[in-house]
Amino acid sequence: MQSEIIQRAEITCFKTKPKNFFPLSWYKKMLEEEPILYHAGTDTWNVFRYNDVKRVLSDYELSSSKRTRTITNVGFSDLIQAVFEGEKFTDEEIVRMTMFLLGAGIETTSHLLASSFYSLLYDDPELYQELRSNINLVPLFVEEMLRYRFHISKMDRTVKEDNHVLGVHMKKGDVVIAWMSASNMDKNVFEDPFTLNIHRENNNRHQTFAMGRISASGHL
Repeated sequence: MQSEIIQRAEITCFKTKPKNFFPLSWYKKMLEEEPILYHAGTDTWNVFRYNDVKRVLSDYELSSSKRTRTITNVGFSDLIQAVFEGEKFTDEEIVRMTMFLLGAGIETTSHLLASSFYSLLYDDPELYQELRSNINLVPLFVEEMLRYRFHISKMDRTVKEDNHVLGVHMKKGDVVIAWMSASNMDKNVFEDPFTLNIHRENNNRHQTFAMGRISASGHL
């Protein structure tokens, strides 16, 4: 009966093979072979390792977000009254920010729920029984789902000034893509990172929500 449920989940819920839905092999290749990958056609740097991603997201001198005006942890009505650097938000900015907040709170949550059920059915069916027998393990399960089943894959930053912060020459105006989902699979930080394990002590060190001045608003 259990194998039948798993098979139905693979077919009806995702309609794809797990390797396509969950590109672990690609992340592993990037982490080991090309942790900083430059794409000349778009002047874009792709960063995969944990410490490099953390540096890109948190170093104020290295880069800045393309978004120039941001308000977090507010209600929609607050956007109408908000004043930023002496100016109110335009109608277009309010609509864009509203859509952004809705997406941050709804899309990511739905992805987390769906991928959590998928993991219980496919990655580790026995884990479901373990959680049922000890509900206190649920917070550990949530942290591991945030690390293991990425819901926000990456965030972009724009380089402010020419620099060699990551050991490569990055020019002003270049775009840096910080792959938080790949950094969560860095074996130098997480033991056996490609294995689902809710008992790993440092699962909550994941970078799923990013950091710095611009982080994921959905977790506020």
